[in-house]
Amino acid sequence: MKYIGEKCVLCGEVFSEKDDVVVCPECGSPHHRECYKKDNKCANIAMHDSGEKWTPFPAQSEEKPPFVVCPACHFPNRTSAETCASCGHSLRGEAKSAQDGTSDEKQSGVFPDILTPEGLTKQFLGFDPEEDFGGATLREVTQFVGPNTLYYIPIFKRMKDLGSKISLNITCFIFPSLYFANRKMWLWTIIATLISAVLGMPAVLLIMAEQKLFTQEIIDLIYAHKSMINAAAEICGMFNWLVRLLFCLFGNWLYLRYTLRSLKKLRARSRGGIISPARLAAEGGVQPVNIVLAVMIAFACSFVMIMSMAVIIPVIAAII
Repeated sequence: MKYIGEKCVLCGEVFSEKDDVVVCPECGSPHHRECYKKDNKCANIAMHDSGEKWTPFPAQSEEKPPFVVCPACHFPNRTSAETCASCGHSLRGEAKSAQDGTSDEKQSGVFPDILTPEGLTKQFLGFDPEEDFGGATLREVTQFVGPNTLYYIPIFKRMKDLGSKISLNITCFIFPSLYFANRKMWLWTIIATLISAVLGMPAVLLIMAEQKLFTQEIIDLIYAHKSMINAAAEICGMFNWLVRLLFCLFGNWLYLRYTLRSLKKLRARSRGGIISPARLAAEGGVQPVNIVLAVMIAFACSFVMIMSMAVIIPVIAAII
């Protein structure tokens, strides 16, 4: 029956397959037969004088969500994606549901426009802003993180829900000390700088000897033990790559721990335990000028270690 889904012009109820429908011969308005019998006339009789005709309501298209939510970490992905961009979980079944318009209510309601330009500006990515992250709410974590919440919040959410500590942070692989400095993590900045300086020392000694930046006595001592220093440089180089890989895998987890500890300290120092968004933004976020300070610290550490080696090398050579 072509009137299924339309409404009776008198009672307003939607027609079903079981309903007996009577159509006005003048204007085409549909009625339940029982409704028509009540007045024995069309409910749209005013149309008869004007010559208007009843028209059905335009079909309301069901909007298909422009994304598919990962069932593992709840990250919104494009419907064309086969795996989750956040955790790598397979999305084939979910993507098919989204394309068919059969995605469940949770999927269509949690991230209604997260992948639209307007949705990308949303602060909490559809997650509950008051969710506890271990002593701090998601709202506080987001405000403390500042830039790049689209990258960090889904990762932090997965770490919290699944207990995972591993994720990829390419910046932490290439420039670990600079990454930590930019995020105001000074303890890890110093640790990464010292590790890099120590592991790079054998190679630096060889380079400085080749450039004749030491006294001739020290240069002769370095060349006398060149094979041993070369072996040390290779071993230290391998350890350097290993350390960088560890920072790459655990850098985001270290940042989450730093964020939560910083928020706990801020809450303890705040009146009533309430931290203002302005203070969160000031204490957290990024500070690019720290990168310059980190580079200066790295040069200072290298200089001190080189000067120390200039004193230690003759002592070691005398012992050997």
